[in-house]
Amino acid sequence: MNDPEVKQEGNLVLGDQAAGSIDKSTRSYNFPKPQQSASTMARLLKRFEYERTNNITLKGYIEELNHYYSPVEGDVIGLEQKLKDGKAENFLKFALSTKERFYKRLTKFELYESAQKINAHLLALVITYFELQIAPRIRQGLKEDELGTVIKEFIIEPLLREVEDNSLGFDAEDIAGMLFFLTGNCHLTWK
Repeated sequence: MNDPEVKQEGNLVLGDQAAGSIDKSTRSYNFPKPQQSASTMARLLKRFEYERTNNITLKGYIEELNHYYSPVEGDVIGLEQKLKDGKAENFLKFALSTKERFYKRLTKFELYESAQKINAHLLALVITYFELQIAPRIRQGLKEDELGTVIKEFIIEPLLREVEDNSLGFDAEDIAGMLFFLTGNCHLTWK
């Protein structure tokens, strides 16, 4: 028996649809759900809690963090001059206070390897976000009143999400302090 021609136009189908003498068949496939892996930060925070609870400490700094403590050679002009170069000298008082605040937070848990790794991870993110999102805008003449908004959007907010519910107590000021700590140690330039 020949099927008559079936014409369908303008159908809005939210489920199954079959036409003519075609039988609808369904198959179900049950694939195991992939295991949710914890983010790097979540794993490090969990490890930090374990190390702190069990008082597992180090005697020195891990290489990744030690890199950020040291100024980059050949570019020692200071935080104040860098902010002037980036037309952000009005940030100086805030920059100095948040840099100091972050440094105190950085040293508070410095003997825990996981805390050092957390700080190194966050500092690497600050450098990356700054170099990819903020430095190009500064070079294009970003105005100072826009700079705060860009720092908040591309550094502070993403890092706050990264450290959500963190046991090291990082907040927006600490993250701003990371930016100015890195600037003061010549890892970031503002021109």
